[in-house]
Amino acid sequence: NTRLSIYSERFKIRKMQLVGALPWIITKPFVKSAIGVAAIAALIAILGIGILLFVSYPQVSSFNMLQAWTILGKVSVFLLVISITISIVSSYVIVNRYLKMDLDDLYG
Repeated sequence: NTRLSIYSERFKIRKMQLVGALPWIITKPFVKSAIGVAAIAALIAILGIGILLFVSYPQVSSFNMLQAWTILGKVSVFLLVISITISIVSSYVIVNRYLKMDLDDLYG
């Protein structure tokens, strides 16, 4: 996702570099976009896990409903934190790697 958006915005990025934009200013919109995509993906995963947990709840009698909510809450927080962290780091690395490339490597 980030690589595709970098490729589609490559001319805008080069213009920003020509006028002297700092790398963090160029990186910021890509990181924000990655956070949004990661949050949506995490929410879909949490919804799927929640549905699976409550569909299988009657077959598993070893825990009560309060434990199920607690488990789902912990898993939800973990999924959100991990997915957003991974997306921030990966998009930051990808954009900065692109910004350090030579023009000959890009268009040659």
